[in-house]
Amino acid sequence: MIEEPPIADPLTDDTGKANLSWVNFFLSVSEGDYGIDWLPNFVNLSVSGAPNISGRYFQLSNQIAVFWVKVIPGTNTSSTAGVTYIDNFPLLSNADGVCFAVAGGGAETGMIEAATNRIYTPTWSTVTVPLTVIGLAFAGET
Repeated sequence: MIEEPPIADPLTDDTGKANLSWVNFFLSVSEGDYGIDWLPNFVNLSVSGAPNISGRYFQLSNQIAVFWVKVIPGTNTSSTAGVTYIDNFPLLSNADGVCFAVAGGGAETGMIEAATNRIYTPTWSTVTVPLTVIGLAFAGET
């Protein structure tokens, strides 16, 4: 996560070199956020064969985060809009958001529900290729 600028620190030390706190701040701004891994927990995801599921989220500001969830089916997976969801997003949603499921050249829209902090995935049927859920959340640290 990109940290706030160290406004209480002088920009340079007595020798004219940048203070370490400012160097670290500008490094985090230029390199960006590497994200934090998390293991999404799907509820009501239909699977055939054990899927490999992984996730990562990026806190872009104190109110905006993006995330991705990768689902690699054992054999296939299916989701039903309004029924299938992820119940353990690590950040607290402050407003509803959007997510997309992308696989095999197609994409469908789902949503992030702030009231329950759930990521509702869209419908997909018997997908046999890796699928990615990508979302934009209005969320901050819990």
